[in-house]
Amino acid sequence: MGGVSNSQVQILRAMMIQDPSLIVFEDVNGAPVKMGEAVKIVETSEDGSIGRRFLGRTGTVVGLVYDDPEVQYPRDPLVRVRVEGLGEDLFFVGELEPAPDNAQVAKWGGALGSVT
Repeated sequence: MGGVSNSQVQILRAMMIQDPSLIVFEDVNGAPVKMGEAVKIVETSEDGSIGRRFLGRTGTVVGLVYDDPEVQYPRDPLVRVRVEGLGEDLFFVGELEPAPDNAQVAKWGGALGSVT
């Protein structure tokens, strides 16, 4: 008991083939943000794809999503951000900017890292 059966392994492999996304909840070397960083959600797209309830709010980075890991990893993830009182959503890196130093969104702070 406690192990993974062959049938479970086959199911997991089939799921990965259907959805090759990589979801990460810890820091990734080379990623543009770090877990726990405070970020402000800003409008950068002309199509208005950002949910209005999140626009201008400050939140905390809680995850990175790579829909196509072979192409996106590590520098181009969708960033999962938690905004207190609103919940979580995914944003492109360009839709985020460093939160002001006085932003109080989490116990830990930080600024949006840069990709070099």
